[in-house]
Formats: sequence, C-alpha cells, structure tokens
Amino acid sequence: MTVLSKRTLDRVVRAVIRGGLGAGAIALSTGAALAAEGEDSSALQEVVVSAQYREESLQETPIAITAVTAEMLEARGLTNIAEVGATAPNVTLRVANAAFGKSTQAFIRGVGQGDMNFAYEPGVGMYIDDVYHSTVFGSVFDLLDLERVEVLRGPQGTLFGKNSIGGAVRMISRKPQGDGSGYFDLTYGSYDRVDFRGGMDVALTDNLFARVSGVSKSRRGYMDQIDFVCAHPDLAGSLQSQMRQLDGGCKLGTFGGEDVQGGRIALRYLPTDRLEINLAADYLDDDSELQANKLIYVDPTAASVVRWNQNVNIPNFGIPFDERFLTDSPYTTYATLSDPVRRTSVPNRSGVESWGTSLKLDYELSDSLSITSITAYRSYQGEFSYDQDGSPFAMQTPMSLLDHSQFSQELRATGVALGDRLDYTVGAFYFDANSYYGGHIQQNLAGLDFYQNDHYDTKNKSVFVHTAYHLTPQLNAIVGLRYTDESKVMHFDHPPFLSIPTPSEAAYNRTDWRVGLDYNLTDTVMVYGQVATGFRSGGFNPRPFSAAQLVSFGPEELTSYELGAKTEFFQRALRLNLAVFYSDYQDRIRNEQSVDADGLPFSRPMNVGEASVDGVELEIEARPTDGLLLTASYGFAEVDYDELQGRQNPGLPEHTASASAQYEIVLSKGQLIPRLDWTYQSEVYYDIRNTDIAREGATSLLNARLGWESTDGNWSLALAVTNLTDKEYYINRFPKLDLGQGTVEGQPGRPREWSISVKRRF
Repeated sequence: MTVLSKRTLDRVVRAVIRGGLGAGAIALSTGAALAAEGEDSSALQEVVVSAQYREESLQETPIAITAVTAEMLEARGLTNIAEVGATAPNVTLRVANAAFGKSTQAFIRGVGQGDMNFAYEPGVGMYIDDVYHSTVFGSVFDLLDLERVEVLRGPQGTLFGKNSIGGAVRMISRKPQGDGSGYFDLTYGSYDRVDFRGGMDVALTDNLFARVSGVSKSRRGYMDQIDFVCAHPDLAGSLQSQMRQLDGGCKLGTFGGEDVQGGRIALRYLPTDRLEINLAADYLDDDSELQANKLIYVDPTAASVVRWNQNVNIPNFGIPFDERFLTDSPYTTYATLSDPVRRTSVPNRSGVESWGTSLKLDYELSDSLSITSITAYRSYQGEFSYDQDGSPFAMQTPMSLLDHSQFSQELRATGVALGDRLDYTVGAFYFDANSYYGGHIQQNLAGLDFYQNDHYDTKNKSVFVHTAYHLTPQLNAIVGLRYTDESKVMHFDHPPFLSIPTPSEAAYNRTDWRVGLDYNLTDTVMVYGQVATGFRSGGFNPRPFSAAQLVSFGPEELTSYELGAKTEFFQRALRLNLAVFYSDYQDRIRNEQSVDADGLPFSRPMNVGEASVDGVELEIEARPTDGLLLTASYGFAEVDYDELQGRQNPGLPEHTASASAQYEIVLSKGQLIPRLDWTYQSEVYYDIRNTDIAREGATSLLNARLGWESTDGNWSLALAVTNLTDKEYYINRFPKLDLGQGTVEGQPGRPREWSISVKRRF
C-alpha cells in the first residue's frame, strides 16, 4: 500500500486553504487522494511513525515499536503517560511512590530507573516533540492534544542517545493546520472528578497557523487520612488528636487528590513550500495532593524500630510504633505529615510547575536533502512531602524542593543518495542542564536532622549517523553510529551534617552502534534482525550521610540482539508483529540498601557486573468485520544476574498482557461503540530477596466504555468504568527491611470509578 506522507498531506491542506475552500474541501481532497490509492475501509488503520527520523509506515519500520494514535488514546480513556504503558508488551510505566514526588517510573524490557534523585539518570528516554526530558521527576506528562505516542522497545543509543538504554517514549503533538477546527471535552466522575480539555486551530494568515489547547483536571483523593487518636483513643497513649472539630467522623483529609491546569500554544509558519517553522510553548501547574501511600507492614523487632521506640515514642507518648497503625482498608491511613515531638508538619502536596518552549525548523534544500534544527528550553520547580511511617509518629517527614532547567540544540540532515538507494540521517546534539535538590530532612529513626542543598550540572555533546541502504528492492541494511562526550559536576551540601566544599566531577565518552537487516518477503510480511547498543550515565551516591558514603558509579551498558517480524494478512484485516530479544547488560547500576560502620543508613549505588535479559513480544490487531476491532499483546522478559540467585528481578513483572474489543453499532442517528479493555501483569517482588511481604500478586484489571458518536462526528458521549471488578491491589510496594527500618509501604491502585464525558468537535 502506498502511503501519503505527512508532508504531502500538509501540502494538500495548504493548497486548499490558500484557495479559500475550507475544511470540507480539505477532507474531500485528502479522501480523494486516499481513494485513488485504493484505500480499503475494512482494512486496519495505517499508522505513520517517525522513529527513524523519517516518516514511514509502522509496519515498514524494523524496530519493536507500539504506536498509540490520538483516536486510540481517546477510545481507551488514557489521560497521562503512565497509563500508556499497559498497552505495550514488556513496558512498565507507573506513577512513583509518594517518596519520589511527581515521577513516572519507566521500565522497558527490564531496564529503567525508579529513583527520581538527580544523581541518577532515566533508563528510558522521554521525548516531547523530539525534545528530551532529562529527569525522572516531572515526567507524569498529561496527554494534551497529541497526534500519537510511540513506545520504542530496546536500546535507542544511536538516534536518541544517552539514557535510552531500555527504550524511548515519544509524544508527538498535533501541528496547527489553520483549518478553523476545534473541540472541547468535559468529563465528570467519581470523587467529584471534573476534567476539561479544549483546543482550537486557526489560520492567522494564509501561511501562518496557530493551535491553542488547554486542560484542567480536579478530583478528591481516594485514600482517607484518619486521625488515630480519634479512631482508637484506647490505643493512642498520650498522643494528641489533630481533629479541629468533632463532626462524628475521624477523617483529617485525603491523599491522591488531583489539581492540574495546563496549556499549549503552537505556531506554524510556511513561508515557502520548502521551509516550515514550528514554535511551541507549554505550561503546567500541578498542585495535587500526595500520592496515596500507606503502611502495610511493620516489624517492631527491627533494630532501628526498637531503638526509636525506646528513645522517643515510649518516653514521650507511652506507646510504641507497631502493628496498631496498620489499617484494615487499602484506602485508609493514619499518616499525619507531622512530628509530634518537634511539633512541626509538612503540607499535603506533591506538585510541579513546569514550562518549556521549542523552535523547530525544517528546510528542504532539495528533493533529496532536508535540514532540521530543534532548539529547546525547559524548566520546572517541584515540591513534595512524605510521611514514611503511615502513623501519627514521625519516622521521616521530609519536604523536598526541586529546581531544574535544561537547554538543548539538535541539528540533523536527512536525505537520500546513490540513486535513491541510500537513506541517511546525520546530526549533532548539545545538552546543558542545571538542577537543584533541597529541603529539610528529618530522619528520627536514625537521629538525622540536616538541610539538603545539592546542585548538579550536566553537559552532553554527541554526533550521530544513521543509514539504510537498499541492497535490493526487498532487502535493506541498516548501520548507525553515535559518539557521546559527557561531563557531570555534583556538589553535595548537607549543613550542618555534611558539607563538601569541593564539587565531585566525572567525565566519560561512549560510542554506540546499531547494525541490522530487514527483508520484505511479500508486500505485507517483513522480517528483520538487528544488534544495537545503549548506555545510561553514571554518577555519585545521591544521599550521603557521611564523607565515607560519597562513592561514585560508572555508566551501565547494554547490547541487544533482536529478531522480529511485521506481518499483515487477509487483505490487511489481521496484523501480527513479533519480536524476540536477548540483551547483554554490563556494569548494571544497582542500589544496595544497608547500614555503614557508624550505623547510619547507606544507600550505596554500585555497578554490579553482568546481567542478561531475554524475552518475547507479540502484538495482534484484527478487524474480523467492518464494525469489530480486536487487539491483544503479550510480553515476557526475564532478567538474570548473580545477586538474584534464581529469584525474580525486583520491581518488574515477568509477564505482561493486554486485550481489547470494540464494536461499532450503526444507528439511525450515529453509532454506538461498546468497548472492553483488559490488562494483566504477573506477580512482582519489590525486594531482591523476593520476600512475601514485598510481593504483589498477579494483577488483572478490566475497564469498560460505552460511547456514542453522531453521524457527522461533531458530538460524542461516553460512559466509562475503570477497574470494573473493583480489584484491590498495589501499584508498587516500598520495602525498607534491608535498612533495618522494619517497614513496607504501598501505593494502592485506584478503586472502581465511573465517569461520563461529552465532546464537541467543530
């Protein structure tokens, strides 16, 4: 099937607008162009991606990639990037525990990063319109006005560079078209949920277009904060109630509430048929509550807990920290965010204020050569608190303050040569980031009290080349290379506990490569094989409590071997994509939780040596009839390294799966669209010892949606229910048994919720 390129479609739109014919003519012109190519209405939707910096069909791209279009995002009711992970095999995207603030813990094929401290780098690259977001914190992105999301599995070290060792997640925004279109989408649901999304696309002149979009989201928290003294006065000793007034209940507040506002404006200027200029700016203000988090296990015989009870809790309040502070429901907690000894407290907030701007220039020097320049700046300020013990006591109640800014410049040339037999991209990349991590740290369990005042500077320079040579009309050879030079400066300053006047420095360089072959057996069956490498940057211990704990760690490296097939059958009514892989993981970074010789907690990052990851991925999409759409995916990834000794890799499931069914029922005034979405992950252990208390059993979730769309497509309604079976489960568990703290925390998943949405397009 011949596919109209995005640039060709844009030229059709541009010509129609200049001719003054309007949006209806655009639809007719584009439809006629597609019809001329023999487009089959019963076939599966063709998806165009740009994972190799050139627009091509998903089925012709020799990479394991899941593409989720805007229509798919809407049909599944997905609103933030963490929810997209369930749609792709061997991909885990989850909102982090409350201890790590507004962060997305991203893992692909067993590789990623959970801790948001700036001393660590992500293991999965996040990109917004090809602008790299360099930190784990601040990565809970709203899916505002996107054209699609691409999830690239396996190392992307040649085209996307450092810290894409596990893979890359690309968010591609809608471009302004100047067609006068727009939409608004209003949702109301459980916990007084009120969401609004809207956007408008206008032509300012005949070659200058603007697109403005915005989002507002709010809802109450789904975890209740209970005053322990009010609920259990006979077990509370001399603790004081925090209830301001007695109204027959003991509820202090909630966790998990949401309060988000944001917007984006994009300008697109087409001075000539060969030059395109895109300028975009976005802003987000997230003033939400802490993530839902609670104490789910306590061992009062743990050494640190015994010492804390003897020295603080029993002398001051007559009771110990023990099992009495466990609640019966996953949606309640006795956490107060306060210290009854010091009589201090921290706010119930996990927020971030961010903004960014980018300027992208695309210039066709000729029919065979294009130049792209992307200049971008991003910045955010974050703030979040944390109550570690889930009780009225204060094991640790830090307030973290974060500040980050980054500048990036990418320049690349894409073209064809040697009689159109060679496709190539060459480019250079520059990156400069400055970060600050501050706040007051009180860790009563270890007797620590200091101010964190850490600064981080990172500079990265790289050059890259990527080529695809057409050996025959069916056989292509791919070769890619990237050289990276990076330097890091980290200044640790923890007065009065520890102050290091001299910054710690690190510098290293790295060469990544990719080689592969792909062969078209038929017009709809392509097989490929490749070997690719990637790396994740090294750094320093992010949380030292003494000079002896200032240890460094180096980069980790990965080489992946992959075989895959992308196939379509029955006149493109069935799509089946398969990949098998083996990854050789060198100098893997692991964080060892222990105590040092002085009895202080020691979170020691180390390069622990070799590991391997092997697995398989299967994605199926089928349209048995014109109205029925079925999808399914399955992923298996097994991580093996010496420390596991046959146990499961902590924090990640070995098996993931998903399935969906959607049917379009034609009515006299529109169509009715029922839909079911199912996701599954096998059991997960959150500690390296695979203890039962750190285990989350297999989780199977079912979502349902009933939609209606008017005949002209201008109006749509949807009634949705998430977690239809009201499954009680934990998104993650946070064990601290190895530190002698004797606790395990958990972030419960959302209970069953309903929502109703109305959307108007114009």
